[in-house]
Parts: sequence; structure tokens; C-alpha cells
Amino acid sequence: MSERALYRMYRSTTLNDVVGQDHITKLLAKSLAAGHIAHAYLLTGPRGVGKTSVARILAHQITKLPYTNEDTHLDIIEIDAASRSGVEDIRELLDKVPIAPVVADKKVYIIDEVHMLSKSAFNALLKTLEEPPTHVVFIFATTDPEKIPPTIISRTQQFHFHLIQPPVIAKHLRTIAEAEQINIDDEALLLLAERAEGGFRDAITMLDQVAGFSEPGAPITHTDIESLLGLAPRETVMALLASYPQDPRRAIELLFTLREQGISPQTLLSQLLWTIQQELSHQLDLLPLLTKLLRVRTGATTVFLELAAIFGQGYTQASRAPQPPQPPEPESAPRQDPPQKSSQPTAQTSATTTTQHDAAQPEAQPPATREAMGQPQHPAEVTKPQEAKPAATEDIAATAPDELDWAAVLAETRQLMPALAGILSRSHMHYDKPQLTIYASTKFFANKLADSKYLQTIHKALQQLGAEQVNVTISAEAKPPSDPKLAAIATLMGGGTEITLEEEIGA
Repeated sequence: MSERALYRMYRSTTLNDVVGQDHITKLLAKSLAAGHIAHAYLLTGPRGVGKTSVARILAHQITKLPYTNEDTHLDIIEIDAASRSGVEDIRELLDKVPIAPVVADKKVYIIDEVHMLSKSAFNALLKTLEEPPTHVVFIFATTDPEKIPPTIISRTQQFHFHLIQPPVIAKHLRTIAEAEQINIDDEALLLLAERAEGGFRDAITMLDQVAGFSEPGAPITHTDIESLLGLAPRETVMALLASYPQDPRRAIELLFTLREQGISPQTLLSQLLWTIQQELSHQLDLLPLLTKLLRVRTGATTVFLELAAIFGQGYTQASRAPQPPQPPEPESAPRQDPPQKSSQPTAQTSATTTTQHDAAQPEAQPPATREAMGQPQHPAEVTKPQEAKPAATEDIAATAPDELDWAAVLAETRQLMPALAGILSRSHMHYDKPQLTIYASTKFFANKLADSKYLQTIHKALQQLGAEQVNVTISAEAKPPSDPKLAAIATLMGGGTEITLEEEIGA
């Protein structure tokens, strides 16, 4: 890797190089090709999305001067209003405006963070913008256009830059990683892109940071990114959200675990807000939590206590009291049929995995009861769904429920395992007696649901709802639309998921 910062090495030098701002670069390219050059441009938008890069590219396109990151030209003058905001600075600049360009046809002034100029500096600048010389072009860049006087804005052509979507940033980071021979997996790149919050510069800077701290040639995973950037594990963040508000005790335990791991409360708050933002479109029950988290003062030293107060709401003395040991559940009546061979559901890497739940299990004491009494579980004692006999298919269909209340299934799993409920609430289901198909939409979540402890909890929730004889299939695919016409349209559009009213309420 080079000793230079990656964000400087990979700064765009042409409009075609700029990623994620096509609505601006295409318009500017057409305008320049037609010879239409404004006397003032205003580039607005969040930090790190390409405003300064486009300003420099535009300046070189207007002056027809060659551009590399190291070039400087007398006819391109760039100042930072954050450090030169006074009226005297602007007057000194404007005194040189009447002077003709040295080599180019036009002289371009780039003023970065223009909103930092003082009121008197804006007034001085306004006089020049009202009657600018034909050989002068101004390019202003700012993250806060609201602080610019309307009289200045009205005399410019304004272009607003968007936040860049994480997949677009991750794809660009992959190009840089391959060029710099950085061994990093796609999940880690996506995590960097998410943490950049829509800005390329921050994403490239973080990639530079993690590459510098990693072992040469060693693969960089999302776990490494979490560790190097001081982030809470994603699974823990999801479990924390799933515990609210049903399981305040679990939430408090997770918060203290994260604090012991050295996770900054401000970083955790940022992760919670980002995760809720991604999940809110299909999980509206997170709105009350979002409202409370937005009120947390990020600069205060009490962030952790405020988070504990929010997630620990309802944590009463009764809920803190130790629970008495539960008596063993009564044994199931012995079957007349000969014993059947049982199979343990396990996580699989394939897209789909299927298991079946049987109500009658001849265990003297269920593992859940042993765990509650503090007794260790032996692997052989884990409740195992019975394998179905081929000849018993009709019996299973006869005892399976005609309909399945998915909202009730979610409610039961929240009581049994909040982390599982968090995944199921983001999944979709289709029930066709006796077959229940859970569409996890991603391979990651499908593998999680296929794990034996998750499958057993799903079966236990079904059993408590009286749905004992149900086959469960876990699919990594998105749920296809039930309407054949919609399915055909979804196929043409690259896939799609139909969300029913029942599932929306259940989520």
C-alpha cells in the first residue's frame, strides 16, 4: 500500500469518475459540452459526498487546464472560508477579480464552506455577484446552505448532492481494495459503508485505517471491523432491539455486557439509530423507541445511564426477584406405536432446510425445565423433533391447524427467545397445512434460523399455540408474491416480496 492517504489517491479527477451523483455530473457535462457556463455555482450537501471534488473538476473543465491531485494553477484560486471568513479576506480576494486570467480564458474562485463567511463578507461578495466580470466564475461549496443569505443563493446555480447508498459505497471500496491488494470480505466492506453514513470520504478513510492495523495478507472480516472501530457486535444490537420493551432484564444485561467490552455509549447510540433507520420501514413498533433515543444528549456523560433508563423501563423489583425452580413437566402418555428414530435439526449452509415438530416426546424432563433449575443439559437430552413416517402424512395433516396466527407465533417467541423474535419479525411466512415456510430473505438469517436452538424454540412456540404437527421450512429467499401476475412482474424487476396485512401487524 502507498504511504499517501487513500482518499487523496482515489479522489475523482473527471466527472465520469464521480460515483453516486449522476443527477449532477450528467447535467454539468451536458452544460459544459454546450458551452453554457454560469458565473456562479453553489454545491450543497452532506460532508464527504463529492462537493469539493466536483468543484475542482468543474474549475479545470471551465479553464480547460489539465487536472491531477497535485496540480496547481494560477487561474484556479481555492480558499477555505472556515479559516478565512472575515470581510478583509474577501475584500483582498475581490480586489484581484478584475485582473485578467494568466493562461486560461476564465479565472475560477472556489470558496469551500462558504456558509462560514461573516455577514459583512457576504455583503462584499454580493456586490461582485450582482455584476461579475465575464472572465470570472465562482464555485461555492457548503454543508449548511441555510446560513447563506437568499440574495447570494438567488445569483447562483444550485446543485444538491445526495447521501450515497451503502451498496454503492461498498462496490467502490471493493475497487480500491483490489487495487491496493487489501484482503477484505464483502460483509466487512458493507459494514464500513454503513458506518460512513452516506459519505465516500469517511468510508475510504476507515478502509485505510483497518488496512493499516491488520496483518499483511490476512483476511479482514466484519468482526475485525467491529473490533477496530469499537463497534458493538451487530447480533448484540439486534438482540437489544428485540428485547425492547418485553424483556427489560435482558436489555439491561446486554447493556452492561457491552459496557464491560469497552463499547462507547455514543457509538452504541449511533448504531441503534442507524439500525432502527434500516428496519423502520417494516417494523413500525420501533417508533416509540426511536423517539426516546433521539432525545438522548450525545455529548453528555450520562448517555449510558439514559440508555439504561430507556431499555430498563418496567424493570420492577418483582422482575428482579429470583424465580423459584419450576417443577418438571408431566411425562407424555406412552405411544402404542414402536419408537421412532429422532433427528436433531442443525444449521445448514443451503438455501432451504426443513424439519418437523412432533407433540409427544418421551422425555422425563424437558431441557428448558432443566435449564431453569440450573441443571446442565447433555447434548443427548436436547428435545429432538421426531422424523415423520411416510405413511403418517395424512395423520399429520389431519392434526395440523387449518390456519396459523403468525402474530401469535412472534409473541410466543419473544417470550422464549427475544433474539429469535427479532429475526422472525424481519422474515415472512407462508402456511399451507401442514407446511410452514419461513422466508428469511438472506442466507445469514436463514442459517441462524436453521440452528438447532432456534428451530427448537420455533417448535416450542408452535406447540404452546396448539400447532403441534407442523412441518417447518427455512428459506433464504424472499417471499414470492402469491398472485401469479405479481410474481411475473417481480421476476422481470429482479425479485420482490409481498407483505400481507397479517404479517405487517405481526412485525
